[in-house]
Amino acid sequence: MRLRYLVGFILVIVLVIFLFTFVFHSSSPSKKVSAPPSLSTLANTDDVVQYTQDGVINADQDHRAIRITIGQAVSDVSIIQGYQGNVINSDQYPNNQAAYSAFLNALVLEDYTTKLKTSYVYNNAVCPLGQRFTFEIIDGSGNVLQNLWSTSCGAGNFGGDLGNTQTLFTDQIPDYSVVTQNVSLQQ
Repeated sequence: MRLRYLVGFILVIVLVIFLFTFVFHSSSPSKKVSAPPSLSTLANTDDVVQYTQDGVINADQDHRAIRITIGQAVSDVSIIQGYQGNVINSDQYPNNQAAYSAFLNALVLEDYTTKLKTSYVYNNAVCPLGQRFTFEIIDGSGNVLQNLWSTSCGAGNFGGDLGNTQTLFTDQIPDYSVVTQNVSLQQ
């Protein structure tokens, strides 16, 4: 007889746990994870893809970054001084929908929108003596749709092929080596 009460008590406890789990789980708001935009759909829009190579952490007056922005109509390279984003040189080159589409398809092959499951907090100290790289998709209104990053130290959440992606971006700027020849991203 005691065994029956014990079994009944255990069943009631299991049922209460099940009900609590069901009620609290179903009442919590579900989080919608927005998927990264499909790159192939950007070719007909004002959206752009952007790559920034940020130099080592050093004095504000010595700090440099190179930002390349590719869109349907224009490809742009900017040299940035300091940590507040002061553009000290910028060159633009005409682009077209066919070239932009080919570029976007190449980025797809290099897994540009792939985010690593491991998440790191973006922090300049992640790679203080190395370089940081950001990869963004920005809509025509200036809203960042996706922001991934990597470092020369190996940290980051960018899951694509870093070297090939960098090459694809720099190859979009006809005289990239001339524009950046005096830019030091090292100490």
